[in-house]
Amino acid sequence: KNNLKKYIRFNSNVERVKKLTNINKWEVIISEIIHEENGSGKYLSWYRQLFDAVIIGNGKTVPIIPNLKGIQEFAKVNKDKVTIKLAKSVQDPSFLKNAKKPLFIGSSVSSIDLIQYVFPRDLNNPSVYISRRALSAKSSWVTSASYSKGIINKPTIKEFLPDSNSIEFIDGTIENDFDVIIICTGYHSYY
Repeated sequence: KNNLKKYIRFNSNVERVKKLTNINKWEVIISEIIHEENGSGKYLSWYRQLFDAVIIGNGKTVPIIPNLKGIQEFAKVNKDKVTIKLAKSVQDPSFLKNAKKPLFIGSSVSSIDLIQYVFPRDLNNPSVYISRRALSAKSSWVTSASYSKGIINKPTIKEFLPDSNSIEFIDGTIENDFDVIIICTGYHSYY
């Protein structure tokens, strides 16, 4: 529509990006799969190009999966009672509206973004849980949102207790019967 295809490199991979300070340019090394026009095969071609600026816009795509004691057995034993997902795998959050007792592990942008889909609900009888590390000294809208009415903040998880469909937190408290658990513990920078 906007004739942008001429600016896009398909079948290409950025192999290296290096700042050339002596000429104030970025050197980009690219490998490209070339398909032969007669259809007889393909080969790999490498080339170098210089740019004034480089933007890495692929996002943080690899989720951080915490080592949570007992979660695998918990998931197996309670597979018909509890939906467990990584925040990244929630494509359609509408199922959260029906969650009776959801737990969001992690208290940053991903969890707050998804928590909005469990509301509206009775704020006087909170049933939405966040498991979080200690409150950061840095106040932000994310922190304020995670302490909103209707949300119960818990410390980090000590272990999952599969046989009782329960979770023990590091403060010794135990909560049971979560029906949705969303792991929102951030992403690795991967380029």
